[in-house]
Amino acid sequence: MRLDTLVRRSLIARRDADRFVTLDAAMRAEVEERDRSGISAFHDGREYRVLLQKVVEGLDRIGEPHAPAKRTALMEEMGTMGPAVFLTPWEMTLDYLDERIGSTDDVERFHS
Repeated sequence: MRLDTLVRRSLIARRDADRFVTLDAAMRAEVEERDRSGISAFHDGREYRVLLQKVVEGLDRIGEPHAPAKRTALMEEMGTMGPAVFLTPWEMTLDYLDERIGSTDDVERFHS
């Protein structure tokens, strides 16, 4: 629903929204379940962060509740990322932001 709103408002492309859904599922999966090499996980993580930034910025632009705080948290986290960090899983996902910042009830009301 959220991604569809962003696509309709031309804030992200449909292919980016579809790719985000795929990568989001992989990023949230347990490490043991990932059947990917370390370098593949690194590249997926980098691609995911770019798409997550687009999504969160889009949510901020449409006025979704708590999106400005989520954007700030994301930018702060991305500022701490270094080239060697790919050795550990990156835990900042859209679900993580939703759980930690604001109220998911507010977000659901906004999109209904």
